[in-house]
Amino acid sequence: MKQALVSDIATYVQSATSLDDLTDVLVENNSTFIGNEPSSTSTASNNVALGAIALTSITTGDDNTGVGYNALTGLTEGSKNVAVGKDAMSSGTVTGDGNMAVGYNALKSVTSGNGNVAIGRQVFSSLTSGGKNVGIGRMAGIDNDAGSAGSNALTTGDNNTYIGAEADPSGASVSNETVIGYGATGKGSNTVTIGNGSVTLFSPSDDNEVDLGSSSVEFKNLYIDGTANLDVVDIDGGAIDGAAIGANSASTGAFTTVTTSTSVDITGSTGLILENDETITNSTDGTVSIGGNLSGTGTISGFDAALNTPTANYTLVASDNGKVIAMNSGSALTLTIPLSLGDGFNCLVVQKGAGQVTIVAATDVTISNRSSETKTAGRYAIVTVVNIGSEAYILAGDTGS
Repeated sequence: MKQALVSDIATYVQSATSLDDLTDVLVENNSTFIGNEPSSTSTASNNVALGAIALTSITTGDDNTGVGYNALTGLTEGSKNVAVGKDAMSSGTVTGDGNMAVGYNALKSVTSGNGNVAIGRQVFSSLTSGGKNVGIGRMAGIDNDAGSAGSNALTTGDNNTYIGAEADPSGASVSNETVIGYGATGKGSNTVTIGNGSVTLFSPSDDNEVDLGSSSVEFKNLYIDGTANLDVVDIDGGAIDGAAIGANSASTGAFTTVTTSTSVDITGSTGLILENDETITNSTDGTVSIGGNLSGTGTISGFDAALNTPTANYTLVASDNGKVIAMNSGSALTLTIPLSLGDGFNCLVVQKGAGQVTIVAATDVTISNRSSETKTAGRYAIVTVVNIGSEAYILAGDTGS
């Protein structure tokens, strides 16, 4: 084995005059160019080029690194760019700063874009002037069309993220779009897409351990087309709109308990429909209120009519509909029927006390009785009052004069 003094090697390198003598290496202003000598680097500094025609156009750019054939070929003034791979950041006159391209044709077309990161073959190969985009994975961000850039390849968009082989943008100039997964396609600016159309399950790592949002950082609207299987769901301050609520399966057609601190309002264009022998039960003190019409083909059981017990002269009101009006006084009393109680209004009038009750009509209201009697017959007499329409009332029962 031959040996040489270090001082002899240094002398040999300093006297190089051909390729073998390192003439294709240029060291200038703290920049090193191996395999290519740029024509004008008068003010460029701290650059590294390794590969044929890498960084060949550099003029005033600083702190750049180009590794591979044709890497960073078009860079002139840009700074702090890194390109590794054949044709990475190779086209046009590049003046952008802070870009990173690793892979064949990565960021090939970028000119004035800043802060882009492309890792993988052909990633962002159509991007020209977009900024702060991140693409990781073979052909990410190019709308792959048989190996070439498609019509929706990203060209000028900003602040986008595409992770996964062939993760595609939704358009050439979208912004703030995030796409994760092989072959997934974005849904527009300011959206996040996870997975492609073949994904059948989006799952947390463990059962009943992961929250979706929080009480202080909440999601906005939730759209589901299909079945939502929910265990012990607390819907606080919100609404369920246009959905069918079932138990463990659609076939059971029931849910167990609805509990609220105040009232439960159920509305719908066709009303509340109960099927298969379901019931509505008021298990504790309180009321079940229904605004509008209630119809059915079964029976009403366990029903207690509301009771109103005036002890002085009284005028009926709309809320007396269906009630028992128990007039209770030792002296004679007057019960007045006013306008606008509504067609079908009805109630029972009871003379509970010794005082006889006279039923009178307000102006534009008519009262009819087969015996032309408008008074109760005596204590404990019951008279039915019914509005048959057009402010015409019928009195029937234990009447007197």
